[in-house]
Amino acid sequence: MSALYLGPLLLLVALHQSSGVDLLRALIFVALAVGSVLAHELAHALTARALGVPVRHIALTWFGGYASFWVQPTRWRDAAIAFAGPAANLLIASILFAILAVLPSQDATWIEGADIYVRPHNPNLIEYAVRAGAFLNLALGLFNLLPGLPLDGGHILRTVLSTRMSLGRAGWIAAWAGIVIGVVAIAYAIWVESFAILFVGLFVAGSAWGERRAMR
Repeated sequence: MSALYLGPLLLLVALHQSSGVDLLRALIFVALAVGSVLAHELAHALTARALGVPVRHIALTWFGGYASFWVQPTRWRDAAIAFAGPAANLLIASILFAILAVLPSQDATWIEGADIYVRPHNPNLIEYAVRAGAFLNLALGLFNLLPGLPLDGGHILRTVLSTRMSLGRAGWIAAWAGIVIGVVAIAYAIWVESFAILFVGLFVAGSAWGERRAMR
């Protein structure tokens, strides 16, 4: 149920590295990304097991990861399982931001008279790892909470709407919401000239369109 789209993102990061330090940071980023997605999917799986939904397997793919179940969860179980993934990432982000706030910077410079520390543009590797992990998990958690299929937020939206209409109708609306999210991401990517965001937008819109067609 995760949608980080690891492959294209990590490929772009790797292609932009040149020096040995940059390459090491790229490897750290890759490890953080894989770990964040794994934590996301484990949260789905553990919540499913706690709710009595048997887990088939967890998979990490070129496009992120997903948890597969032997049976289709009931609507409220589906929403709880969907929410668990982003919640885990946001919890990790909160912990890492708290660590970052108290983490001493060995390279910080004290400016006399101003009574402030100035952090360098290139922090040490520990600070980089904590900062990157915090923002990565924050982005992963918030992105997956967007209310549109195939994102986790789309599963939650479908469950909420199904209390006032049929599950099929609710799913149809959640799928169209995903298409809108994808189109907005595509427009934003063109505006800021970002290939990574463009790819994410295309994939979300395409996946949501597939969800909509499957409901016909």
